Amino acid sequence: MVRLRGLSPWLLELLAYPLASVMESRISLNSVDTVSLDQARRQDLTYYFTGIACKNGHVSQRVTKSRSCVKCSAEKYKANKDSIDAKNNLWVKRNRKKSNEIKKRWGKANTVHVKKLAKDWFKANRTRVVAKQAEWRRDPNNRDIQRENVRRKRRNNPGLYLFLQNKRRASKLNATPVWADTDAIKRIYHDCPKGMTVDHIVPLQGKFVCGLNIPENLQYLSPSENSIKGNSFDVIFTSSDGLPVA
Repeated sequence: MVRLRGLSPWLLELLAYPLASVMESRISLNSVDTVSLDQARRQDLTYYFTGIACKNGHVSQRVTKSRSCVKCSAEKYKANKDSIDAKNNLWVKRNRKKSNEIKKRWGKANTVHVKKLAKDWFKANRTRVVAKQAEWRRDPNNRDIQRENVRRKRRNNPGLYLFLQNKRRASKLNATPVWADTDAIKRIYHDCPKGMTVDHIVPLQGKFVCGLNIPENLQYLSPSENSIKGNSFDVIFTSSDGLPVA
């Protein structure tokens, strides 16, 4: 049972409307324990369940403060969605602090459910999210924010960044063949223009192919371009006459 204290009866009903479908999916009349109204009040529960049908014939949970049926509330919400949402949004605007506290408390009490919702949403919107993030990183107005975010992550996770640095160093050593022109590699790094970074065209730690740490595999990219490219590598197959093959 979810615990929400200090809310008016009508607000509890408003909160019950959008959650009704979720609550119904959790209710199994054969598995839910019967909780009387008195028990719910003593234990400070938001909902109770008697197993008795309401006046409309619904065998559903009820809101402790208002004693309203969750199923009836769901039907009322569907029939009056616009007006109820407007009233609810108005309350949130006038009680922003209290609303945030309620959301935070609910999130802590339902961490597994919240994480699953976030994970499912990201899977369904992955392409749009990645494109939006790339667009944000390319915006020069966000470069200072990006740098500060990186600094903060390094301060808060020194062990992780040390591990990544050592892993990167080891991959470079393993990817540098004995016949590589190390002097040419050093010159490329030394001559890197200000504001640019040295990037491996074929990444050293690619998903399907790993490149070599040799001069022919190095190029200059801006930090944002390098960040967007990451460990990706676009392979373009060409015919004998040099034309790309689909």
